[in-house]
Amino acid sequence: MKRPEVLGNVPLWILTLRAYTIALKNLENMPKAKKEQHLKVILEGWSTVMLYACIAFKEIIEKREIQLGSVKFKFDLPKDIDARVVRIIFLHIPIVISDIVRRDLGSEKLAVQLRNENLASTLSDLFLQTSVYADLKLDEYLKQLKALKDRVTASGSRVFLESILIKMREIYLRLGLRADEQDGFLRVAAELSAEIKGLTGEERKREIDRYSTDLRRSDQIQKLRETRA
Repeated sequence: MKRPEVLGNVPLWILTLRAYTIALKNLENMPKAKKEQHLKVILEGWSTVMLYACIAFKEIIEKREIQLGSVKFKFDLPKDIDARVVRIIFLHIPIVISDIVRRDLGSEKLAVQLRNENLASTLSDLFLQTSVYADLKLDEYLKQLKALKDRVTASGSRVFLESILIKMREIYLRLGLRADEQDGFLRVAAELSAEIKGLTGEERKREIDRYSTDLRRSDQIQKLRETRA
């Protein structure tokens, strides 16, 4: 007989969470309130995955190894690894998790629930909820992105501000923009740029105008998408 593979608690927990997530997407005959209850639990679950991923990343960078159950992984990283590279990888952790959630949960059937502002209890929950909504480009998704930006700005989390900007870039590269979306999209991106730089007052206004104008003049967004394609 073939010896069963030992997965450990964490991989099994993630597999169970994925099954739960996919099940919710495919269940139609369920009351709105019940769907929201399940969606809230799912968002909290994936937020926990995001947290553990960040902790694991920290362990890998500091100790060059990590223990998962009975298995120990060792990483052969350069001693003088560029801090900018480390930061870029770290900023993409929320993006990777949100992409998994989009694939497992993304459905227009959950549009009403994903739009509910009272579901998310943490910034991580709200980031994932808004990311799925924006990834599907549901009604007024730019308004949802702006609301997320405002809440993250109020919390002072620069990491999530940068992650939102990366998420918007990914949405554009994957789906593009209609003519009626471009101005609003650029506005949110420009405001994110100003918030990340910590600008206020007239400096903030000038940065938003400069950022939007530069993108339109140089057509960088279109060139970026053509390069990706």
